[in-house]
Amino acid sequence: MFALLEQIVSMSEWNHLGIMPQYPLRLLLKSDILLTESEKAYANRSWTLVDFVLYNKTTKHPVLVIEVDGMAFHQAGFEQAKRDELKNYILDKAGIPLLRLSTDGSNEKNKIINALSR
Repeated sequence: MFALLEQIVSMSEWNHLGIMPQYPLRLLLKSDILLTESEKAYANRSWTLVDFVLYNKTTKHPVLVIEVDGMAFHQAGFEQAKRDELKNYILDKAGIPLLRLSTDGSNEKNKIINALSR
């Protein structure tokens, strides 16, 4: 995925973007975001990371978070699926777009470019 993201940000349309892998969720959040105590506790854990952040190199603001999900543990009923929902909700509250991709998916390049074009 990192190689694909490097390919995308090397395109002239997206070369103003940088990539940060395995980035702490808490560092994406502004202090004025209204989170519940359980949301804050989850977001502030040192191991609560997002897979990739695409950010504007000039402003340093996040443009898109990308999560790459393995099929086995991200399905409904698994604890990881609950954490995924919580992360989705927190990022939505923060106004940061999120794209979830599957490890067995296809056409990721177009999905990422479409998400960036919104």
